[in-house]
Amino acid sequence: MEMNTRLQVEHPVTEMLTGLDLVEWQLRIARGEPLPLTQDQVRWHGHAIEVRLCAEDDDHTPHTGRVRHFSAPAAAPGLRFDHALETGSSVTPFYDAMLGKLMAHAPTRDEAIDRLGHALAHTQVLGLPTNRAFLASCLQHPVFRAGAALIPFLADHGPTVRAALQPTPAARVVAARVVAALAALYADATPAAVLPSPYARSLRWRVGAATLALSVQETGGGAVRVVLDEQTHLAQLQAGLAGERCITLDGVSWQARAVALGLVGGVPHWHVQVSGGSLPAGQGSQDLWLDDLSFAPRGAAGGATAGRELRAPFNGKLLTLHAQVGDTVARGAPLLVIESMKLEHTLAAPRDGTVESLHAAVGQQVTPGQLLVTFGH
Repeated sequence: MEMNTRLQVEHPVTEMLTGLDLVEWQLRIARGEPLPLTQDQVRWHGHAIEVRLCAEDDDHTPHTGRVRHFSAPAAAPGLRFDHALETGSSVTPFYDAMLGKLMAHAPTRDEAIDRLGHALAHTQVLGLPTNRAFLASCLQHPVFRAGAALIPFLADHGPTVRAALQPTPAARVVAARVVAALAALYADATPAAVLPSPYARSLRWRVGAATLALSVQETGGGAVRVVLDEQTHLAQLQAGLAGERCITLDGVSWQARAVALGLVGGVPHWHVQVSGGSLPAGQGSQDLWLDDLSFAPRGAAGGATAGRELRAPFNGKLLTLHAQVGDTVARGAPLLVIESMKLEHTLAAPRDGTVESLHAAVGQQVTPGQLLVTFGH
């Protein structure tokens, strides 16, 4: 029998439901005092829900990096956020991926869900992936809202939870991408400084798997004419609160915050969070990752050599190599194991081929984007 005498991660739920401070109880017991209440004297009030905000991507793979911008939801009754985050914080591979715990308490379960969803929508962590949008999607799923979510909830409903992360219809998707590209393009410029230009500029941005070929022309007063797929869109840039950018695109208002993440694959990489516009009411905001290909040669950052290389997706320690130089491997075959954030991750061969060279050794710490394996033609 295992006995775990520490407070659990979920203890704030108990504290919010009872109004008790369990940490204080621990300290009092440690110095020999009796429990302040008996079990029969404990009273429960309302409903409380907790989510764990983690540095994970949509596949639940943990990520490390630096928090380029952080802002928490405004303090409010019935809301609690336990975290140690601040702009500039480093998320290292030496602990698990949890960044903080966000809890909501309300008289009814539906009110607690709505309060928690609103708080998630107003939480900003830019610089690395988080599961913020995934948590918000879970909260809005009809099975969860009905109180019918059981242990296999994600196994049964994961596809619909993930599908809700993507805005629809197609026009909404394109609008969010254009807004994100404009937010990155003018991240360091005040609207008043966006002077009129007699020329249009041709730009290329990669957003996820899509590439946007834009023509932009500044027309004065923060106004920008955007041409995409032979369709003209009119944008108006305005300064927002605390560094946000307000962008009106074709008469629809959006808010966006963009942070530069440096060069990845030789091109500028950006993380942009957009909100407002025509995003679904329950989604609140959307995280987009952009590459500025405007000045990159065609095929850069994913060109001829991309399929011949396996690079580290995150920080970690190389534990195991399943192949050696000269070995022939099939696509999908396990090549190596990286330990990161208390989890082991197997990386598979991206193609059929022969291992031409290995660029890391067992026991070595690897960093995101580091070349690990090169395959022959």
